Amino acid sequence: MSSFFSWILNYCSDLLKLLGLMSSVKGKIIFLGLDNAGKTTLLHKLKSNLIGAYQSTTTPNKESIEISSTCSVEAIDMGGHDLARQLWKQYCIDVNGIVFIVDSMDRKRSQVAAKELAKILNDPDLANVPVVILGNKVDNPQAMSEFELCCTMGVSHLRTGPTKGVNESNPQRPLEVFMTSIINEFNITESIEWLVSKIK
Repeated sequence: MSSFFSWILNYCSDLLKLLGLMSSVKGKIIFLGLDNAGKTTLLHKLKSNLIGAYQSTTTPNKESIEISSTCSVEAIDMGGHDLARQLWKQYCIDVNGIVFIVDSMDRKRSQVAAKELAKILNDPDLANVPVVILGNKVDNPQAMSEFELCCTMGVSHLRTGPTKGVNESNPQRPLEVFMTSIINEFNITESIEWLVSKIK
């Protein structure tokens, strides 16, 4: 009898998802990057369409975010200061996608950001996890160009393109770079939808 009720529940759930009346959870994504890159701002923008001034993240923030009427993800916003970065590894366990945000105005710390990104990309436990890199704050004319950001982060040869799955230099994971402005909503939807589309 319980299997019948289980079947009914699953059937109704599938029907609601098909009709767009209920979101299916696609997976878990994590927001990484140095402090002041825009991780918390992005989380709140995606969650409630609000932009504000936020304190540096001291403890991980977790939110359920609707990507579309039929898809939602669990998002984890990690702090980016020195001590918080030591926790990244343990929170990356079982993630389905990584959003790495770079402050494209912060050239002084760009090598630190590149080093942290390299740790993620070289971690064998994350070898198959799709990564989207956001060069944030391009609304400022002094921001890095896409070319400069890719060279600084060392990912030019790893990019898989906005629609492709993988490339020959990087056969294990989809990886793409989007230049963004969270404040101006530039490339935010496109970048997150790209990442979610690569989650298996």
